[in-house]
Amino acid sequence: MAKVWVLRILTGVLVAGALLAAVVGLASRARQDRALEEDGREAAGLLDQAQDLLARHPDFPFPGAELKLGAYRGLSPRDMGKALAAIRSFQAELEQSAVSRATGRPAGKELPPELMQYKTFSPNGFHDL
Repeated sequence: MAKVWVLRILTGVLVAGALLAAVVGLASRARQDRALEEDGREAAGLLDQAQDLLARHPDFPFPGAELKLGAYRGLSPRDMGKALAAIRSFQAELEQSAVSRATGRPAGKELPPELMQYKTFSPNGFHDL
């Protein structure tokens, strides 16, 4: 009889532990989901900036940029959040390339920060403005 009593207590402890682990896991997952949603919103904003940049520089070739932008746009908001680092890098490289071409500064060199705070345009992009 004593063995049954011990078995019931151990079963109760295991069930309580499993429930606690499930609750903690769900709370953690909800936090991760919120973080991914925030990252997804940031990524969507960066993609909007990249789209605007391409529209302002129609004269400059950006090989593969439209395809990459379309691929990122095709992601779900959650997947955009997962790809945030890659999207940041894509947008930064695109911006660096556009500013270098618009200002005539050599690509790959550090650009003065004041150049990066203003929008640049290619000749036809400025004309379209």
